[in-house]
This record gives sequence, structure tokens and C-alpha cells, in this order.
Amino acid sequence: MALSTSLQHGTVTILGCIGNRTYTGLGEDEMYVVLRAKDLPSIAEALAVIGGANAALRDYARGRREQLSAQ
Repeated sequence: MALSTSLQHGTVTILGCIGNRTYTGLGEDEMYVVLRAKDLPSIAEALAVIGGANAALRDYARGRREQLSAQ
């Protein structure tokens, strides 16, 4: 079901029923994500942008924390 839904609509997230979790060993802190292959380049690009923004914000926040603790 996830494959056909993803092909029609894009990314699908699935938590999995208790039977699936029992037979596959999927943990309570895990889920499935199904992506269309044709979407992978744009997803990878978006993740690179998000990763860069998070790194810049991390550096800013660390510097700001140091400034505030020195006051």
C-alpha cells in the first residue's frame, strides 16, 4: 500500500501496526518513510540547505551563549 500511495502522492510516512512491528522488530521509536525515486534529488538538495542553516544557527547560538555568560 505504501509503495502505490507514494507513487501517486509523494512521500508517505507509516507508523506500522502492531503485527508489522512484532514481525519486523520495528521499535516504538521508529517508523517507515517511503519516497519516490524521482523526488530524491530535490529532497537531498533541501536537506543540504536545512543542514547548512542548522550549522549556521548552531554556531551563532554557541557564540551568543558565550557572550551572554560573559556579561
